[in-house]
Amino acid sequence: MNLGSLAFRIDAWIVVTALVVAMSVAAFAGLRIARRHPLVREVDSTMEAAVFALLGLLLAFTFNMAGTRYDNQRRLIVEEANTIGTAALRSDLYPEAERIGFRAEFREYLESRIADQDAGSDVPRILAARERSAAAQRLLWARASRISHDPTSIVASQQMVPALNQMFDAASRRFGAERARVPESIVLLLFAMCIAATFLYSYFGERARKFDGFTTACFIVVVTSAIYVTLELDRPRRGIINVSASEHSMIELRALF
Repeated sequence: MNLGSLAFRIDAWIVVTALVVAMSVAAFAGLRIARRHPLVREVDSTMEAAVFALLGLLLAFTFNMAGTRYDNQRRLIVEEANTIGTAALRSDLYPEAERIGFRAEFREYLESRIADQDAGSDVPRILAARERSAAAQRLLWARASRISHDPTSIVASQQMVPALNQMFDAASRRFGAERARVPESIVLLLFAMCIAATFLYSYFGERARKFDGFTTACFIVVVTSAIYVTLELDRPRRGIINVSASEHSMIELRALF
């Protein structure tokens, strides 16, 4: 994920507000242009129907993509918490001095991952937390590598090394899931289809003298509400739809230390 991208930095409500304004302008433009044409009894609305059908398909596709990503994010948070807990518990297999060292480094790693969560959409804090977690990973791996050469700790190392690998992989999968956003090109296309559909509805409705301002307003509200929820699902670090409930599984690991 490009943490500095425009889509990541702008709140969903601001984007949707801009879309409401654009759709309202499109409705007004459709009315003005239609009034310049003579009245007709029957209007060929094939294009209008095609645009609405495409809009519905695109909206459903985008919503499903964002919802799947949201569920995946929640699952990966719990998975990472489980791998950290498993690896931390395996430090008990080592002698007391090494166990204490491992526990201190695991605590630092856990706190860095919690700091990453708490950063929300603050890009500098996110990057700082990930640098901190990378440093903690290096310390943990260096200690495990050093101890693995000790003949008295072979069994413990055979348990710890795979656990560390799984823990690091879980973090990498979570980073990858954050980058797997709904492509901005699809979001922009969805916005364009919303504006086009509103314009055509107003244009054809006015030409046939069947335009209803209340219906148009309801259409704008319903569509933009669905898009707002879609954007919120695609940005689980911020907004009213987030993964804070799943993140408690990371915070609860503090009890291990």
